[in-house]
Amino acid sequence: MDPAVLNWPCGEDPFLLRIGELEALDDLTAEGVLDLRWRLAQGAHRGSLAYAPVKVREVIACLRLGLIGAGMDRATAERKSRQAFEEGDIGALNLIAFTILSNAFAGKEHDPVGRRKRGGDGEGQRIRFSRLYGNGVALGFTPAQVKEMSMWELTACLDGWNRAQGAGIAITAIRSLTKSMTRLLR
Repeated sequence: MDPAVLNWPCGEDPFLLRIGELEALDDLTAEGVLDLRWRLAQGAHRGSLAYAPVKVREVIACLRLGLIGAGMDRATAERKSRQAFEEGDIGALNLIAFTILSNAFAGKEHDPVGRRKRGGDGEGQRIRFSRLYGNGVALGFTPAQVKEMSMWELTACLDGWNRAQGAGIAITAIRSLTKSMTRLLR
């Protein structure tokens, strides 16, 4: 998965949340990354992303982890994310965090993975990282390799494995993951 290159108060930088960064961000939020993305989207319904019901530390953490996931060293990512908060507009930073999170789940538009189903919007749901790691290990990856993957990459591997096992046979985890991703992309 390619990082999203975004213009923000600290210049132009690539941002990418791989599974490892998503898990770290999930641990820093009360209800998880899916809920954080949903709450960021609520700002648009309130008239401005500046009114999104999120905590500043969640937005800064999303920015910092997105920079780290794209290859920036931790100290520079920490400095730039704090500088952006001091010099930038919270509405703009909320939009950047929303974009980073959306990119983490979007995958490749021209190459969808899994089955698409209609569902909710992701509110109140958590990603089960233990299932992601377990499925990755079942496919022959180490936990460290899974942590370096994007959600799209792991889902594509699971989808390919399922197709190789026989027509229509799918494990519960891929259905659950695809369902959650589909909800997010609406």
